[in-house]
Amino acid sequence: MRFTSLLLCTSALQSVQALIDIERNGTVAEHAFVNPILSKGVITGVSNFNTDSVELPAEFQGVINELEASLGAVGTKIDTKSGRVESLTLSQPILPGIGVDNRLLWTVASEADSLHSYPASVEEWEELAIQAVKNWMEDHASELQINVSTELFAAGSVRTAVHGDGDMIQLSIPRIYNSIPVVGARAMATIKLGNLINVGFEDWGTIPDDFDVVPTLTVDDCYQILSKQMELNIISRVDKCNPELQILTLTPSDTEFGQGYEYALAWRICPLFEGQDVEVMEGLINAHTGEVYSFIDKVHYLHAKGGVYPISNDGRTRNNIPDGIEQPGWPMPYMYVGSEVTTTGGNYFATGAVSASLHGPYVILEDRCGTSSLTSEDGLDWGTSGGTDCTTPGIGGSGNTHSARTTFYEVNKIIEIAKSHLPGNAWLKQKLYVKTNRPSTCNAFWVNAINFYRSGGGCGNTGELAGVIVHEWGHGMDDNDVEGSVSSPSGEGIADIYAALRMGDSCIGRGFYSSSNRECTGVRNIDYMQGSGKPNTFSNNGCGGAVHCLGGVYSEAIWSLYKRKLQSAPYNFDDNTALEIVTRLTFIAAGNVKTWFSGTAPWGGCGSASGYREYLAADDDNGNLNDGTPHMQAIFDAFNDQEIACNTPARQDSGCAGTPNTAPDVTVTPGDTVAIVSWQSVPGATKYQVFRSEGIKKCGQGKVRLATTTSLQFTDTGLMNGREYFYIVIPKGPNDSCFGPASPCNAVTPSEVPVPTSQSPTKKPSTVAPSLACGNGICDGGEFEFSCYADCGNKELSVVTEATKGAPGAMFFIKSTTRDIGVREFKFLTWTTSVNQVQVYTRPGEFIGFEHDITGWDLIFDDSVQLNGVNNLTELSLPNRGITVQSGTTQSFFIFINQGNMKYDSGSSELALIGADDHVEFYTGVGLTTKFTGSSINLYSPRRFSGIVNYDVLKSQTQRPTTLRLLITSSASHIKAPQSTSPTKLPVTPKPTASPSQHPTKKPVTRNPTNHPSVAPTSSPTLQCGSNTCQADETSSTCPQDCSNVIFTAHNKGVKGSKGVMFDLSAKRDLLVKALEHFTSDKRNELIEVYTRPGSYSGFELEGDGWELVYSNIATQMGRNIVTTLKLDKEVAIRGGETQSFFIITNNFIMYDSGAVEGDVLNEDESLTIYEGVGLMEKFPGDGMTGMIYSPRRFRGNIRYDAIRITDSPTAAPITSKPTNTPSKSPTQHPTLMPVSSAPTRLPTKLPVSSAPTNKPTSGPTGLPTMDPTSHPTSTELSCYPRGSTVKIEATTKEQLKMFEVRVFDSSGDNLALSGEASQSSTLSQFVASRAIDGEGSSFSHTQKLHDGTLVWWQVKLSDTFEIASVEVANRFCRDPSDPNGCYCRLTNAKLSLIDDKGSVVESTSFGDTCGQGIVSHSFKSPDCQVTTANTTSPTTSPIVPSSANLPIVKSIRLHSVTGKPISMFEFEIYSNGVNVALGGQASQSSTVNWLNAAVAIDGDKNSFSHTTSNEAFSWWMIELAEAFPVDSVKIVNRYCASPDDPDKCLCRLSYAIVSFVDAAGNVLATASVGDTCNVLEWEWSGINTEDVACTIEQNVDWARAEFTAT
Repeated sequence: MRFTSLLLCTSALQSVQALIDIERNGTVAEHAFVNPILSKGVITGVSNFNTDSVELPAEFQGVINELEASLGAVGTKIDTKSGRVESLTLSQPILPGIGVDNRLLWTVASEADSLHSYPASVEEWEELAIQAVKNWMEDHASELQINVSTELFAAGSVRTAVHGDGDMIQLSIPRIYNSIPVVGARAMATIKLGNLINVGFEDWGTIPDDFDVVPTLTVDDCYQILSKQMELNIISRVDKCNPELQILTLTPSDTEFGQGYEYALAWRICPLFEGQDVEVMEGLINAHTGEVYSFIDKVHYLHAKGGVYPISNDGRTRNNIPDGIEQPGWPMPYMYVGSEVTTTGGNYFATGAVSASLHGPYVILEDRCGTSSLTSEDGLDWGTSGGTDCTTPGIGGSGNTHSARTTFYEVNKIIEIAKSHLPGNAWLKQKLYVKTNRPSTCNAFWVNAINFYRSGGGCGNTGELAGVIVHEWGHGMDDNDVEGSVSSPSGEGIADIYAALRMGDSCIGRGFYSSSNRECTGVRNIDYMQGSGKPNTFSNNGCGGAVHCLGGVYSEAIWSLYKRKLQSAPYNFDDNTALEIVTRLTFIAAGNVKTWFSGTAPWGGCGSASGYREYLAADDDNGNLNDGTPHMQAIFDAFNDQEIACNTPARQDSGCAGTPNTAPDVTVTPGDTVAIVSWQSVPGATKYQVFRSEGIKKCGQGKVRLATTTSLQFTDTGLMNGREYFYIVIPKGPNDSCFGPASPCNAVTPSEVPVPTSQSPTKKPSTVAPSLACGNGICDGGEFEFSCYADCGNKELSVVTEATKGAPGAMFFIKSTTRDIGVREFKFLTWTTSVNQVQVYTRPGEFIGFEHDITGWDLIFDDSVQLNGVNNLTELSLPNRGITVQSGTTQSFFIFINQGNMKYDSGSSELALIGADDHVEFYTGVGLTTKFTGSSINLYSPRRFSGIVNYDVLKSQTQRPTTLRLLITSSASHIKAPQSTSPTKLPVTPKPTASPSQHPTKKPVTRNPTNHPSVAPTSSPTLQCGSNTCQADETSSTCPQDCSNVIFTAHNKGVKGSKGVMFDLSAKRDLLVKALEHFTSDKRNELIEVYTRPGSYSGFELEGDGWELVYSNIATQMGRNIVTTLKLDKEVAIRGGETQSFFIITNNFIMYDSGAVEGDVLNEDESLTIYEGVGLMEKFPGDGMTGMIYSPRRFRGNIRYDAIRITDSPTAAPITSKPTNTPSKSPTQHPTLMPVSSAPTRLPTKLPVSSAPTNKPTSGPTGLPTMDPTSHPTSTELSCYPRGSTVKIEATTKEQLKMFEVRVFDSSGDNLALSGEASQSSTLSQFVASRAIDGEGSSFSHTQKLHDGTLVWWQVKLSDTFEIASVEVANRFCRDPSDPNGCYCRLTNAKLSLIDDKGSVVESTSFGDTCGQGIVSHSFKSPDCQVTTANTTSPTTSPIVPSSANLPIVKSIRLHSVTGKPISMFEFEIYSNGVNVALGGQASQSSTVNWLNAAVAIDGDKNSFSHTTSNEAFSWWMIELAEAFPVDSVKIVNRYCASPDDPDKCLCRLSYAIVSFVDAAGNVLATASVGDTCNVLEWEWSGINTEDVACTIEQNVDWARAEFTAT
């Protein structure tokens, strides 16, 4: 997917780019339009200048002549619409350099403003270049008709790129008028060797002095205008971009010279519309008149080692090169391995076992098939395998797929190549997120991360295709270069070029079309000679605006430059030299291209920043384009073939006098993980460049530029022994643009070789002080981030609080107390969930006195960020490895959200210390509503920042220790690493023993009375079942209230954490451990495992022997504040008096606290004791890895258990499988634990199983006790309802069928449609039939309107034949539930049929008139069924509590709105034996307004409330109880607005909502309607008596529901 231009969508709008185009008919995007009055630059970024159609006025021509004469410029291009200069080609010295006629000099000391010493850094070059260009523009402002002071060079707005040692500097300068961006307009400049050679002004007209920048209309006004004009319902207002005021450039008509531009103030908004899927819909609305200028879709569619696909996964061998076959044993470069990072050859430095996943400093890979994790003591081999998609080698986790390995390798390699050409680019230094095996097919896309799809639909897995991988990376490069947005008229071409130059192949993404018989099976071929033989030209491209096709206009030119023009006379370069010339030109030139071609054919390259002009600038050798460039004729010919060159300046090859014409003679000598490249000197060479490639294509692909040197030797390090590498050396002339011929390709294979002792590599000292052991959790004095990442990297100081206040900005300072640190990331909570513009400023020292003064503050971050709301931390990574804070100094920070609020809390006093660790102190600051403006009324003090700071401990001169290298070698021929002469293990101090026999002697602890009530002696006759104490003679069978699912809290505090935690439990009686609950550092989905073993873990922390896996699942981990529950796959029985150890491990951090003494009692209750344990950084890291253990540590969490009786005498604590819920099988029993007759059929409940009603006796388990049919009538015995297997809805008019949801209820209230299979006669866009049975109230199915008179239908085939009680259709409205467009009516007179398994219609009916009906329903019943009409009554004031023996055993309760109104409740209470068990449950809801999430309704606070959004047809709220309970009553504390008198009628929103009661197996036990809730503050419901149930149908509401209710 690609934007043709993102000039409108600034950094607030995420870029979305795809590989191929998609069909838009039937989508929201089909409503798109553009008012032709808009300038092309506004929508596409294409410049409007034209010099041919309008004759220049004589007076203006005179001014230009004078300007050209004074500047030595030629071929000046004029924008006739603006009457201004569009581009200047000149040679003006503005900085000291060696350009033509440049006599400026650097000085030694800066004693005057006009003097400056030679720049010492890229930042100094940037600062000087900006100032020099600004000065030059100010000097010529009158001739150029620009206002520099008010419209250019706004603080922080200029983007720059410095190449070489200041040899070439590119600037992109946006136009900003009264602080409002002028969309599409910018100035640009290029400095070459100190000379200003190119200046341009794009779409630069005159903005009137009286232009009104104060909008008449609000943003809300514009949302309503856009919704009304497009006839689309807005679901969310802030979705893909933040509302922004912009100044639009208008081109009303062809006018006289200089009068072609007008301007309008507009709001840009990007709401989310009903039916919108992947589209990014942007509207531009006049902020004064409300005129809609455009509505467009901004998306354009399209040693650690392992097996890697080199080019494709198509299994092909071309030219005797097996580049379509997976190659084993390729290195996994730049990957985190323990505390280190692998080299380019996959090497790392370690002793003992290490673990890794496919993550590194540049690439973070997420595979949708699962996670990757590999542990080994002798190198990490990720392996190879057959198959595709989620197939793995059987090691390395379920995420070790072909796509994951290939993508990790290829992205790291293209980054390595790009960094060698663009070392100053900040984006290349950041982590890039890559997502593979996304569950779709036939595409890939970039949207601040690279995304790849699985195979299917005739397409290969795009993450297994190297060309596709680099193409998508190329979009990211284009989006993060100097110009700072995706280039136009299409960014597809540059992405294709990056891929083609890397692969050495013009077929982009070979293997994409897996079933194609074409020679090129990729998405396209950019070599026109392999197609039609004719170029895809500017005037005859036949693209019709398609971005992928338009990209081919210029990608063909660049490929032709490489393959034909430079390899033909008069150049006759070899392939390697031509490749490196074009690669260099592309990385430099593409960075400042805004529009690759524009204007009028055949001169489409005359724009100020066209591709042609930028390639010339990059090729220039002397700071003067007017006298030609070294390869100008070749560049012109390539671009001119496509009609995108320019007729000025005059084309001529010039410069590079004396450049070598002889290729160097190169020798490459192998060494141990090194290659020594040496060569003979070449006449005329001023320096040499060394290039390396690897893989089966040898030198025939993109290469890393390793060095530019005047030496005759270079040593390449970090290579993989046993892998073949390839090198060329290119001699350079007097300038980087001057290329001599490359040497022949030289191959070498590094290997272990004997070397003299005096030259032997330095090894790690044989003895190391134990206190400095990396991995001990302490960043010791001799360690730093690069030498010991585990201890010193990404450290975290948390000052998270239960924040209740907030503002857009938070200002605070931190102090580095003991070591230099690098602040790399902040995490914080926000009050909103949206994409928003966030800025971070910093300044040395304390902020006091500078709260409203920007002096001294540096802007270090300015980008759009996904804000994650009140419960999930928003992560903000600072660029360039963050901000360094030296030891003993303070640094202030200011985080500001442009349109949103951060969460923070009140503080005790300003500058008070609120948090500290070994290296950092965090101090109280202030909150601000404005950014460096305003006064004290905009400042709140004191305020505590609520969040986390992540930092690295630094060392001023970092060096990597050289120790035993574990080479990651070929899996086909594994080469062992050299054996170290140092001891294999460090001396280990024995850990304190925590044997079970000693546990009782530990110091007793005082039990927490809030968690564990005092226990009377077990012999006391006063304690009976129901006392909340499980007595010695009670078990979960005899007293489930006290002894079943007991929650035992180990510890309730945890500020530390690691991947694993290990602890011992000692049973005082026979127990069955059913679940463990813990807290994690972050909320995310991760694989988590639980292991157990009899006895203590002590002595078994590092090895997996004797441990048994009892839980393994990818679970949603709920973070620091919500417990994560793990119901064990195998429940663990512990005999009284015995000890059992547990180990929880995940890639997330499990929270715990520091302890006192390992093995001490942490907590205990009547049945169980837990002891202080340890934390671990990895799973069973291996013998000797004691540095991975943190001790002592206190597990933060709960243990859930049943008190049982073990009747046999097992030799070890038995482990039992979790009981099954599958009804077709006999009940799973606990052998050896209890008699068979008492074995539960599912997780034990609070009542004996025999008392629970059976809702589905036809398919229920045979082991359940038989119920007396006379006293327990079931729905089957009543025979109320007909049986069917398919429900079909057929239109009887020519209208379409579109429905939010279709629900098919059986006699017990289960929605059978959820497990059915839906289909329909036709489908509009992505609105497939299954959307009507997905359980979501906001999605809908939609058939197409057929014009041949055929009537449409929709149906759902159920999973079996069932008794059908009723069918309910959530009718689809348009725009809002009031349905102003009458969409409800489309279902009128539709035919509803119930069909049996033989295809016969059992019963059918007509829906009748459905206009105005949000819910359409029909109830089925047999004629002989006796139906009792239930009266809807007002809520009772006190519940009737029947005997608990007859109450339903409820696991979850669901609340469904039927009015189209939001659900909002102060509290939802569920009572079991008088206890509100809702307090321990987990709540969720269909949507959330701000921070008013579902959990607020079960927090015990009747002053807070939950709230779903108002744009859903059918909101829902539900609670999952901690365990199944006998429920005697439910109370809803309804939410009013303003006051209990409820003037806004908010109490009515809950009217007729449906409450469903569900058991542990998912069966609906009962439903109830809350009736009319207007003026009802509290609604209560009394439980069902299971001994007296009747089949009734509620008939007094139009959404009839079959339900059970008490009679």
